[in-house]
Amino acid sequence: MKPLKAGSETYIRIEVSDGRLVPALLFNPGEGVKITLKNPSGVTVVNAVAMTNEATGVYSYRHQTAVSDPLGPWTAEFKAVDGATTVLTVAVMIFLLV
Repeated sequence: MKPLKAGSETYIRIEVSDGRLVPALLFNPGEGVKITLKNPSGVTVVNAVAMTNEATGVYSYRHQTAVSDPLGPWTAEFKAVDGATTVLTVAVMIFLLV
């Protein structure tokens, strides 16, 4: 992972697949995918914002950092909802702000 300079924009991209299928296939959850982004202090900066659907199962989000943002590892959680099924990922480091 390449460090990101404070004040830069970051592009976050994920793929959503149905693991019940063999092989797993990309698909679009009925209610889309949302991202929650937290800074190194644990403060939620982006709260359950819809990601952009670029193609089947491919979602993205652009985030503009500020030069005054806290430096260090930023984390993200992703939530996909399809009917009665909700999948929430554990928080993962998404970028390192330097």
